[in-house]
Amino acid sequence: MMDDSDEQLAERVRRDDGADEAFGELFRRHRPTALRVARSIARGEEDDAVAEAFLGLLRVLRAGGGPTYGVRAYVHASARNRAIHRARSRARALATSAPLLDTAGVEDDHLWADEGDVLVRAFRALAPRQREVLWAVDVEGRRPRDIAAAWGCDPGAVSAVAHRARRRLRALYLAQHAPEPTLAPVAG
Repeated sequence: MMDDSDEQLAERVRRDDGADEAFGELFRRHRPTALRVARSIARGEEDDAVAEAFLGLLRVLRAGGGPTYGVRAYVHASARNRAIHRARSRARALATSAPLLDTAGVEDDHLWADEGDVLVRAFRALAPRQREVLWAVDVEGRRPRDIAAAWGCDPGAVSAVAHRARRRLRALYLAQHAPEPTLAPVAG
């Protein structure tokens, strides 16, 4: 398998002919450089960006699609795109330095009712798979390995989805509290 080209390995994953070993070899070959690509864009989030890139590659190959040539370039482009998305999301989250919520004079009951609505809206904005994983893990208390067995995937993939879903939920929740931008009059 070490002698197989990237394209041959990708085809083996598509055909489900030793798919785990073939994909493992692709991962081993291209993870280090994909990490460097992602790190140059989103330092500190490169592991997640690369994990998302490889998860996307695995999904598309299992569905019978994906690259038929240039697998390395495909992985690098995907890692770069995921890192750019993460960097932009982080920049938007850090853009506001104003207090996120002014609670002066607000009754606690009203505040929590509003917060519940905000949380529900943020949760509903998650991708269906992220909602499903968060609910199973954080509400029902199920373990990632139990969910992975039901889905036919690796427990690490379930844990990664849960981690990213929590981060996304946090970002969506905070985005609803970000102050609306105001336009200043233009001096003329």
